[in-house]
Amino acid sequence: MSVGTDMMNPWMTPGTSYHRELQLLKEPGLTEAEILVAATKYGAIAMQLESEIGSIAKGMVADLLILDADPM
Repeated sequence: MSVGTDMMNPWMTPGTSYHRELQLLKEPGLTEAEILVAATKYGAIAMQLESEIGSIAKGMVADLLILDADPM
């Protein structure tokens, strides 16, 4: 399972609808860790880009945000 919005839908707001989808995934019982994997690793697999993005490893393309807290 991966996450993503239908940007061709005129009622979708870029960014806002994506974050709302992540919030809604908690309702059926997904953990925060499962949602994070769905938004990163599985999203890359769905786009057939898992050799380039979706995880933190040598040679991968990444935008990183360093937190002073647990992201979960």
